[in-house]
Amino acid sequence: MTDQAAFKIESNDLSIADIFKNFFSVPDFQREYVWEREHVEKLLEDVLDEFYDEEGRQVQGPEYFLGSIVTCRDEDGIFQLIDGQQRMTTIYLVLCAARDAIKEASDQPTRVLQAQISDVYADPRTGDDIERHRLTLQYEDSDGILEKVVTAEQAVAALPETTESVRKILSAYRTIREFFRVNLQDDPAEIKRFLVAFTTRIKLIRILTPTITNALKVFETINDRGVGLNAMDLLKNLLFMRTSHGDYPKLKDRWKSLIDVLDGCGEKPLRFLRYYIMSHHEIDYHRSVREDEIYDWFVKNADACGINDDPLGFAETLIKCAQAHANFLASNDSQGNDNRYLRNLALLGGALRQHYILLLAGRHLPPSCSGSSAPPSRTCSSATSSPVSRPRCSSGPSPVGLRNCASARTRRPWTISSTNTSSRTCGAGATVSILLSAN
Repeated sequence: MTDQAAFKIESNDLSIADIFKNFFSVPDFQREYVWEREHVEKLLEDVLDEFYDEEGRQVQGPEYFLGSIVTCRDEDGIFQLIDGQQRMTTIYLVLCAARDAIKEASDQPTRVLQAQISDVYADPRTGDDIERHRLTLQYEDSDGILEKVVTAEQAVAALPETTESVRKILSAYRTIREFFRVNLQDDPAEIKRFLVAFTTRIKLIRILTPTITNALKVFETINDRGVGLNAMDLLKNLLFMRTSHGDYPKLKDRWKSLIDVLDGCGEKPLRFLRYYIMSHHEIDYHRSVREDEIYDWFVKNADACGINDDPLGFAETLIKCAQAHANFLASNDSQGNDNRYLRNLALLGGALRQHYILLLAGRHLPPSCSGSSAPPSRTCSSATSSPVSRPRCSSGPSPVGLRNCASARTRRPWTISSTNTSSRTCGAGATVSILLSAN
């Protein structure tokens, strides 16, 4: 049987009550929880408008569709959540917050609600009962926060915000508790009535695929052109699609290293990806690559970038570029050494950024050709002596970055006169050297 024939997708229109009769896990390679307070408020306000009239009375009405989730089942029968974890985590927090509000009002949560939060299932290998939470987060940045909220061994208000994901999850929980307090007056009876509507009238489409690879492909299709996600998220997904399952932990660690470097230097991920493309690859120099075109560019140029053949190697290249870029932003050379020329450039103002493309293009060049503190050399060998030539440096790569950087200004950034030898350069690194020495 071919892979195409075996790629069977099942989809079911399910209520939250039906969804949480099963167990879900967010894999460790997934992106962290990113919803801010306004996203949680929007979900709750939409539900309130749908289920209640202007007098605050619950009304009967149509079902409320909340989108789709993409899953695949592991060997234990647990649904691995590949897409939809933001909504699923928020929904789960609503259930936990409702339970806590009811308890704090000296009432008892219903057995139905308790079972929607955690329950037992039979171990498929031993048949023994195993207590399990309906939703677990495997990614490192979650720092076990969801388990702490579920077990309620410690007051949520006392839980430390150890990571950005933890901060956002705790913020979501507090927002939900505030919603119950303001709109339902923390009345246990009203909260229980709200939960009935919330869990029976809100519907999601659960898409089930045979494998994680299939699920990632469906995820890419649903989020084509970055709907709801940015190019960084989709590029990460593309790399996991091209990586063997056994290498997922390696790719996860490398991707985290990349994000840590960009976060550490305060660079916007999409701007960094644009700089990478323009400094390493040929583009149409009549126009640049817009942020909404970045992912499509990587898909079309996956072979040239090495994504298809060596996704781990490509991720490593991005990390090295990000590390060099972080050094340049700090007015250091690619190795992290202080560079007076880059310090001088920083004095020109924050709007000047084209030189970072040049620096990335020449990051492999030796210090003598890439802008060291020593006076730069202007000696080079020209490829030809024709009136229009493309100079080259024997110690460095083709200066793609300079052509791309200059694309907004001229259609012939490499036109030089054979009689004006002093204007010749020897590649991106030396061009950067001369540029820096002038400041």
